[in-house]
Amino acid sequence: DGSLLAAVNITAGQLAWAHLDLPVTGMPCTGKMSHVAGEKVVVIGTANNEPSIIGLDPATGAIAWTTSLAHYVDDTDRLLSQRLFATSCGSLDAGFMNLAVPAMVLNFSTVDGTVAWQRFDDRYYAPKTGTTFNGGGNSVMLWGLSGSVATVVTHGAWLLDPATGATLGRVSAAVARPRSQYDAFFPAGVPGYALGIAPISNTGFNIPRNLTAFHSSGADAGTAVSALQLHHDDDVQFTFAGVAPGLGSTALVGVCAWHYFGVYSVSP
Repeated sequence: DGSLLAAVNITAGQLAWAHLDLPVTGMPCTGKMSHVAGEKVVVIGTANNEPSIIGLDPATGAIAWTTSLAHYVDDTDRLLSQRLFATSCGSLDAGFMNLAVPAMVLNFSTVDGTVAWQRFDDRYYAPKTGTTFNGGGNSVMLWGLSGSVATVVTHGAWLLDPATGATLGRVSAAVARPRSQYDAFFPAGVPGYALGIAPISNTGFNIPRNLTAFHSSGADAGTAVSALQLHHDDDVQFTFAGVAPGLGSTALVGVCAWHYFGVYSVSP
């Protein structure tokens, strides 16, 4: 089965280049380039019959480098590999990205594909097939915050140091529910702070969400500052929550549900 990967010149609205048969299985890094000199467009796929990170020249689409993920994921099941071997990507410092694979988080250079650090949870680490960084679900998510990177782990969430992958702090139970796969984290618009959206319990579907401000870096990383319970009634099932910069020290939080849409202006 072939795939089509194309780039469009946004000024002229014309096709810049295209790959008709590049075996791309995911594009979690799309739109997260930091635009440093020499940076490549990053896609996830297979190269030399191995699951790989693939760097493409943004001007021509030519393959500039590939970094094999064969040491990190189980590629014996083709469908499982396509679904799980790389599910979330977050921009960090200029020229580096984080990539979540089933057993760990990788930090790599978008210029040449070199892996700078790896982080796994030694409580449950299983090479290739481990599902540590998933909070009990089938997907792994990363969020770039002010001074840290958040990832949901089994029984909670961690804040990782962007430079080394070390744990800066563990997000408190007031912010992230243990074993919850519905948690989400966002920058708060204020350096050193972040916002977390999580169910107030782990049972049922129609349950309220708490919006919690917490420290995202420093000695108090993961500690809650304040909380707000978002609108809820018996018909509400949250389908999306996102955060955008507001004015000054505020952030705008949008929540979309089956029968409800709301925007909150929040200051930590």
